[in-house]
Amino acid sequence: MTTMHELKTDCDSFHQIWHSRKLFELRPDDRNFQVGDVLLLREHGVDANNEPKYSKRSLLMLVVYVLRNVPEYGLQPGFAALSLKFLARLENNLPCGMDTKP
Repeated sequence: MTTMHELKTDCDSFHQIWHSRKLFELRPDDRNFQVGDVLLLREHGVDANNEPKYSKRSLLMLVVYVLRNVPEYGLQPGFAALSLKFLARLENNLPCGMDTKP
């Protein structure tokens, strides 16, 4: 069964994924990620007042490979490397840190 995971993603990493330059995620392996799961990556940063804030941009990504527990490759136990395939951009919004108020 496919599971949807909603994940906060920092602006820099999100930007690289948005532009298809980064198609992987390194995450704590606390959600039992599986091939076929869908990630809803939500862009997160700080606003003009340095307050944490989500932008309105999101990405839907499919998990196509999961790598775990290979410390000989530098991936420590408790973390997973997820290979991702782009599904959709959700952009009814402004860039990270931008306010919606005029």
